[in-house]
Amino acid sequence: MLLGTIARRVAPAIASLLLVGGIATCMPASSAYADDIMPLTSEDQGYFFTFKYFGDSQHSERASKDDATASYIYVNHMTIYDVHLYVDGYWNGSWNFNLTRGGYAYLVDPGQWWIHNYVYENGYPEAQLRGLASEAGELGGLWSPDSWGTYNSLN
Repeated sequence: MLLGTIARRVAPAIASLLLVGGIATCMPASSAYADDIMPLTSEDQGYFFTFKYFGDSQHSERASKDDATASYIYVNHMTIYDVHLYVDGYWNGSWNFNLTRGGYAYLVDPGQWWIHNYVYENGYPEAQLRGLASEAGELGGLWSPDSWGTYNSLN
């Protein structure tokens, strides 16, 4: 009796998987290269900011910016109430601080987010993530100068 119940519950799921698998194998192959699908710098990098006081500023290492997509940030550690985030551009020994769309990105919750910026559009091939504290606390996770997913925007 128990085996019959399990079979009736599992059969629809198996049939769905076979149907989806059959549809996927019937799709035409594309000749896209990996670089066409995902920017080179969409690989996430770790960051960890320790803010000691109001107005303290911390920044990540700079990284290559390959296209005009928004920067990606994943916040999985946050002991600060809120923080202003910026994306800065770098080229040939010169910084352009705050190329963030709208002036800054306002973060109040952990999660995955977009930060729109104009680093690539203004000719800067490298970017860094920078945070400005509203109080003492920590912020950490992953970020990438470019993105390939879809996330809610902080700005």
